[in-house]
Amino acid sequence: MRATHLPYANDYSLVTFDVPNATSTILRGINDAGVVVGSHFTGVQIPVSVGFIDNKGVITDLPADFFRGGSATDINDKGQVLEVGTNQYTARTNLYDENGSLLQSLPYAFAGRGINDHSEIVGGASPTPSNFDNDPVLYQLKTDVFTPIAVPISPSHTFPTDINDRDQSSALSPLSPPPGLW
Repeated sequence: MRATHLPYANDYSLVTFDVPNATSTILRGINDAGVVVGSHFTGVQIPVSVGFIDNKGVITDLPADFFRGGSATDINDKGQVLEVGTNQYTARTNLYDENGSLLQSLPYAFAGRGINDHSEIVGGASPTPSNFDNDPVLYQLKTDVFTPIAVPISPSHTFPTDINDRDQSSALSPLSPPPGLW
């Protein structure tokens, strides 16, 4: 196999990032404007995850509704942020702007993982609230329509993780090879 030089491969900088007073921080998304989203964990006795937005150094925690914790899972270039809260019964996905203002709560039993600039969201859903994040779906925010995603490898237990503006989605599956585009 021949090594290929990638243009601009050396034109980057690595920045470490931690939310102040958090026991750990997970970054999940960044848009072209450099706004970062993710989750951080707080508490010693009962660790709770909190979704957050870092907009040019201003960190905004997202409320976790009635859930035990949440995570901001993605941000698109329009500044729309997905935040998923879960508990032992269901999931809830909220949509925020890049400053942390709630724009919309999406239907229950849906865990949104990725959003593109067309406001198309991939994630997991189920008709039964206690079994959320089970079926891979595409949710179209503009039309409020869920569409099942046909997964060629392992249709069950496949979790869409992101979608780009060309409508290509990536996914994780414990029964398939490492994540890839489909």
